[in-house]
Amino acid sequence: MRKSLMLFVIPILICLSSFSDAKGEDSENITLKVATIDWCPAICVDSSKPGFIREIVQEVFKDSGITIVYRFMPWVRAVREVERGLFDALLSPVKSEAPTLLYPEFELGQQATCFYVDKDDPWKYQDKNPSFQNRRVIIVKGNSLLHLDQYISEHPEIFIYLTFSNFIERAINMLNFDRVNTFVYTKTETEFQLKNMGMSEDFKNAGCVSTVNLYMAFANTYTKRSNSLIELFDRKMAVIRKTNRIESILAKYGLHDWR
Repeated sequence: MRKSLMLFVIPILICLSSFSDAKGEDSENITLKVATIDWCPAICVDSSKPGFIREIVQEVFKDSGITIVYRFMPWVRAVREVERGLFDALLSPVKSEAPTLLYPEFELGQQATCFYVDKDDPWKYQDKNPSFQNRRVIIVKGNSLLHLDQYISEHPEIFIYLTFSNFIERAINMLNFDRVNTFVYTKTETEFQLKNMGMSEDFKNAGCVSTVNLYMAFANTYTKRSNSLIELFDRKMAVIRKTNRIESILAKYGLHDWR
């Protein structure tokens, strides 16, 4: 047991040493600056219940000598500032949202993006033969809907963009005033917020576009530093994955392991 522990610790120390060399800092005083959004229950501002993705990241970097500092901002700005190297990492994109960043092997969750309508609306989204006739759809600015992206860009008369900030509340207001009849957002976050608002019975899931992995993405402006962090991240996640720690974190938010 002692020998296997040492074999695990030594590579981590090498990773930290490499990261420290790149930063010119002592490994006991490394700050990892992360750009992100308020996106409960995955990523929350409240430090007492910070969201399951933040808790998993905290578990990954625990006892590593790295202090994580989060900066909350609009999504488009968060992506841009990590791309420019103003922050070390981004939580928590799908790869198509920030393709120039560097990604670890292990994901931090999965995202199902779905269409929502009034409970009495008969419309259904069918992925193989989508029809948006008589639809006005709200979508998050900067979000990728993968194979629908080109269609969306070619039909501005159908799709309306809103920022992440208070997206659900604003979308519901627009539906209530008949300005739109559909919104598309991530399933876990939509159902979490509708439940908190006491409106779970007022809207329904009309079908989902896709299910994709969510990641902690690292800046590509300092490759040596980012690669060292990615190596550490994957090494620690491989160990965590052999325990029930992720399942216990997700259970606090009423969720189950996506794998």
